[in-house]
This record gives sequence, C-alpha cells and structure tokens, in this order.
Amino acid sequence: MSSSTLSRRTLPSITLLALTLFTLSCFEQPVTESMEIRFLPGAAALVRVTVRLTNPDQFEDSPPARERIEQTRRDILEARDPWTLRLMSLEPVSERTTWDREAGSLVRADHRVLLEDAQTLKRFFSDTLLRATITPREKETEFTLTPGPGSRASRQQQEALKREMEKWTSAVARYLEAGERLYAYLGQRPDRAEACFASVFKETLSDEAKEKYEQPSAEDNAVLEPFNKAMEEVLNLFAVPSDSAFSPEELSRLVYDPFPASLVVRVPGPVLEVEGFQDGGSEILRAPALSLWDAFTRIQDRWLTPNPVVIYYEHLAGGKKPLDLEDFLGCPRSARRAPSPGQVLHELEEGLKPAAVYRVRWSTENLPELEDSGYLWDHPALQ
Repeated sequence: MSSSTLSRRTLPSITLLALTLFTLSCFEQPVTESMEIRFLPGAAALVRVTVRLTNPDQFEDSPPARERIEQTRRDILEARDPWTLRLMSLEPVSERTTWDREAGSLVRADHRVLLEDAQTLKRFFSDTLLRATITPREKETEFTLTPGPGSRASRQQQEALKREMEKWTSAVARYLEAGERLYAYLGQRPDRAEACFASVFKETLSDEAKEKYEQPSAEDNAVLEPFNKAMEEVLNLFAVPSDSAFSPEELSRLVYDPFPASLVVRVPGPVLEVEGFQDGGSEILRAPALSLWDAFTRIQDRWLTPNPVVIYYEHLAGGKKPLDLEDFLGCPRSARRAPSPGQVLHELEEGLKPAAVYRVRWSTENLPELEDSGYLWDHPALQ
C-alpha cells in the first residue's frame, strides 16, 4: 500500500525533518469491537460487548469504509447486528444497552447481559471459531476457550492480506535498515541524538518540549529523511485504502485471530492457573491480540532497541502522556543487522499463531454471595 494510493484521511505526507500532522484519527479504524466476560460468585456471569464507530467523514476517500460504518450503525439500531443476536440467544435474566450519539449519529453501543448460569456461554461462542467450556468443581471453576480450524476472513480478504503483507514486511525491513543507519550515525555523533529524536518524536512531545530542542542539521537530515519515510510506511498498516473497508491491520486480525473481538475475562476469586491468556493481576485476564502490529510489537526489540516507531504509535494513538525525550535518550541504543523481508515475514507469522487453548482456573472458596446485581451496570469497562 504505497503512500500515493492512500486516502487523505490516512497518514499525511512526510517532510524532510519529521513525521508531522499526525493525530489520533490517523490510526482510528472504522469499527472497533470489544467484549468482556465477568464471572460472578455462584454460577452467574455478565457479558459485555462494546462497539465503537468512527466518524465516516474521516474516510471521505474510502466509500467501502464509510458504507461499513453506516451499515454497522443501521444493524445496531435495528437490533439485527451479530452481537445483539448472539447476546439475545443467551436468554439473559436482565440486560442493559447504552447508545452514545454525537451530532445525532450513533458512535458507541454498549450492551450488557446478566446470565443466571455461565454455562450459557457455550451458546455465545457457538457461531465463532472458539469452543467454550465451563467446569465447576467443589472449590474451583475452570473456563476454557479452544480455537478451531479456519479463519474469520473470506478468501478474498485472505488474498488481499497476503498482498499487503508482502508490501508491509518490505516496509518493515526498510525501516529497520534505516534505523540501523541512524543508530550507527548517532553512535559516531552522540551529540546529535537530541536534535534527531526531537525531530522524529515531535508530534508526541509537549508544546514546551517542542520549543526546547534545536533543529536537525543538513547532515542529520541525510539519515533522518529515509528513516522518517520508512516510519510512515510502517504506520501505513493502519491506513484504510480507497478501495477497501478494512485496513491491513484489521484484515490481519480477521485472518489470524480466532476471537471475534478483543476479550477481557474477570474472575471472582484468586487465579490458580492460566494458559494462553495474559494475566494482568487482580483477577483480570486478556486474550493476546493476533494481528500484524501486535506480532511486530512482540519482537520490537529484536533488531532495534528502543524501537521508535512502536514508541511513536503508543504515545500518539495509545493515549499515553507526552513522551519524555530525556527518558528516551537515557535508554541504551542498539541495532542489529537488519533482516530481509522474508525474515521479517517468518518472525511475524510465528507471532500470529493462536494458543492451543485459553484457560483460566480460579478458586471459589469463601467467595461472597452476589446479593445486588445493580452495581454491575455501573461498573466501568476494562477496555
């Protein structure tokens, strides 16, 4: 996906000095979905699904993306979207749906249902690639999700992703090669690190910090220009082409991730054993996302440490505080020989394999009884 074919709302043109004019909207995807399963004391469970819709005006040059947003909105409002149908099939004992609107248009739907018996979750996952089992025992309970074969993507989407992966892995290889040259240059000229990285991270710095650092020199720009251009090409992973409803990043998740949406699981008692899930503590577990970007972040330090494009994305799109450049400059820098596109592809594919099973086992000893479920509706979302 070359920058010449991208719509205007995606990633803006590069300058010789820095990535500029990036905003959160550059990385927003047309539709974002998340789900949360909260097991409660006893046999009950709460299921929550949240769907967020980006303003279609941000995809003015991508009619398929605009139509995808509008169709999703219509389906939600008419209660015929897959999530509503899936949740209603569970026959919940109570439910609550909240719609958020901006300028009269639906931008967020939050649907929660309370299940009297968590065993009903088997039905919730019955039309997905996951098989759910809940096994209560005398002093513990186990929840397991087992991925099956297949993909959530159509054949056309799989073929489209294959083409995009070839281009993107080449872009990653060019970025790592440019990073290797930049780090070698700064190894010889450590006094230029501050100016160079202030330029690279300009859009992630506070207004005060932007005025603090000097501009790169002509010699700096000789290595910064290819590095910044390569960073832009890597971040094009989140751009939605004019002829597609999905970004390459979204396509990769459709192809590789068996989960129909990002998943958080909460259990009511101490965790005894975890497999597949990421244990975040406080009885909160997450299913690791399987996408090109997530696979890349898991190997981000393999060739370039620290990795500027990951830090840039996390601060600009991840909602982090402005980057403290002094902290970044204090980190030891190292660069290994840049890999070939084929090597990058191999490493990414290794990180795109789902776990054989996602399982959590927790203690049910001495748990308080659930007396009032009212507070469940007001509990903040984890995602």
